[in-house]
Amino acid sequence: MQLTNHTDLVSGYLWTNFTATGKQTLSNTNSTQAQLASTLTSELNTILQGGSIYDSTRFAAVNLSGRTRRLLLLNPTGSDLVRLNRFLIEDAYGGEINRLPSTLFDVSFYLPSQVGPLDALGFYTLLSGASSFVTWQIGLPVGATNQWMVQEFRNGGTNSTLLNWAPATGCWTLTEGTGNDERIETRTIVSNVVAGVTNAIETQQVSNGAGAVSDWTTEVYQEFGWGYELVTVTNDPGGANLVTRFTFNTDTNDQATYGKTASITYPDGF
Repeated sequence: MQLTNHTDLVSGYLWTNFTATGKQTLSNTNSTQAQLASTLTSELNTILQGGSIYDSTRFAAVNLSGRTRRLLLLNPTGSDLVRLNRFLIEDAYGGEINRLPSTLFDVSFYLPSQVGPLDALGFYTLLSGASSFVTWQIGLPVGATNQWMVQEFRNGGTNSTLLNWAPATGCWTLTEGTGNDERIETRTIVSNVVAGVTNAIETQQVSNGAGAVSDWTTEVYQEFGWGYELVTVTNDPGGANLVTRFTFNTDTNDQATYGKTASITYPDGF
């Protein structure tokens, strides 16, 4: 293992900063794979969250990726510095450490007066003290695999939109805003077969953060010889139960009208 041998400058630096307990576990030939993985992860995470691990001499023999070189030019701090350290580790141990996919990315907007000249890689630089007036963060929340989040950071406030998929119930949930401005929209699609006819039933409900429902609609799509068509729309099922029905011409001998709408009946009967 490149790290435990620590014959290169990067490995030597990391090994020097590992704890005595960590070094003992990693050097012990009797350590299990689980122990090795857990210890290495813990030791690296501690270093990644410290100061910058970059030094031009230390990484001279490492082929840095474009994303790493770009981030280096920005002199990052905070979470961006942790990201840079992670990129550097991935570049140094490309053959031993699987590259973690980026699950989040930021899009920041600056005033033209805060933008400087192009850097060595052809990207615009930011002047000292530049601060974005709005930043959008887009991607998967930490640890999530079935969610997608967009967050807007503006004027010290955060506005979030979260899309969540629940495989067990087949339900999509879109949550926008917070507090009194929160809007929650759920959409569930199920299918069934009745008398040999396949239907897809889509239910949509809109509510606020307190759970008060403002809209509840069920749509039924029926499979015909030419594909699926919307056959009923029910507003407020179980309450007002306002149903709009659609029928279609299914006579294959009448090609002029086959597959076209035959009638629409609205909740008032017309």
